[in-house]
Amino acid sequence: MKKLFVLTVMVMALFFSANAAYAVTLSFVDNGNGTVDIMADDSSQVLGAAFTVEYDSDILALTDVDSTYFGTFVQQFPELVNAADKKGMDASGNVDGFPAPIVENNLTGKVKIAAACHTANAANKKLFTLTFALKSGATSAPSTIRIVPTEMDSTAGGYAVGDKIDPLIGVSGETYPVLLTKETLANNPVELPNYEISTVDIDMNLAAGLNIFTYPVEVPDAFTSYQLIALLGGEGSVKKLMKWENGWKTNEYKLNPFSGVTELSGNAFDIVNGKGYLLYMDIAKVHTFSGMLSSAPTDLAAGMNISSFPNPPAGLTSYQLLVQLGGSTDVIKLMKWENGWKTNEYKLNPFSGTIELSGNSYDITNEEAYLLYMNTAKTGFRPTE
Repeated sequence: MKKLFVLTVMVMALFFSANAAYAVTLSFVDNGNGTVDIMADDSSQVLGAAFTVEYDSDILALTDVDSTYFGTFVQQFPELVNAADKKGMDASGNVDGFPAPIVENNLTGKVKIAAACHTANAANKKLFTLTFALKSGATSAPSTIRIVPTEMDSTAGGYAVGDKIDPLIGVSGETYPVLLTKETLANNPVELPNYEISTVDIDMNLAAGLNIFTYPVEVPDAFTSYQLIALLGGEGSVKKLMKWENGWKTNEYKLNPFSGVTELSGNAFDIVNGKGYLLYMDIAKVHTFSGMLSSAPTDLAAGMNISSFPNPPAGLTSYQLLVQLGGSTDVIKLMKWENGWKTNEYKLNPFSGTIELSGNSYDITNEEAYLLYMNTAKTGFRPTE
């Protein structure tokens, strides 16, 4: 999860100089996959946000806060070169060493969010996306998520400890109007009642022989390759499991010549959402995975990757995915295993002299992993609609 900083000078300057109030309302949108969006009904003037999100920490764990609206400080002010001009940023464009304006406050049951941007974006009403998971050991049950005014715990920006902050600040000419007042939010907190992490049952068909496997729901904490092999039936069901990490890491059942028994060889490795594995089965079987759909991003290295894209948008095709990944500039090819390889690859068309994508398009699904060859490394990638 991204780290939280106490409000920076830049953010504080917006809030401290704010004047006459306008009317913008906030709301929640439950995406049904563990993510919840915080929306503004009108984002055409929004430059700064500072509020607190409260949730039931006995049931929920807040695992990530993200923003395509505010982005990172590096994205917000690319034209500022000198560190002194960046109002709280270091020479690399980071705040307190972190590139994002959204942070974890290490508070139980709530997170203080603060962010600012250089230009309002009327086309993007989604200010933040919160990612929740079921707390380890907890039972899923309805609870309420709410947005309330943030109370200051420092005197930064001219505030006193305990002062509340106006949640939304905008821009109008040379002024910075309050778009949502602290009084309005305190009297009418934004709530998402009866929020519950939903679980699913996924029947995965595993073929005898090679499978390009990915864990189709949230991976349990500290779950290893040895545990996965046991879950899938162990010896007699699983032959071997392989992970690519600049070379192969392999767990395989082999006969120990000294003991005369078959044993699982190789060091155990972690099973991670967004990664794929070569799974060789001795027998075909159907295994049911139960849990919450993952919203984990996918990290990609330059070169070969065995990757999955957890809970992708419905109807996403391989062609669409490759465009989102950067097209021919960043991607070499994408391969799907289905009793043989189905390959989409960028190739030079000798007749037109242009680079074109070859192979038939196919759907990208939550239950499959793919071989993906990249020219460029990418971190934190999530496909969009």
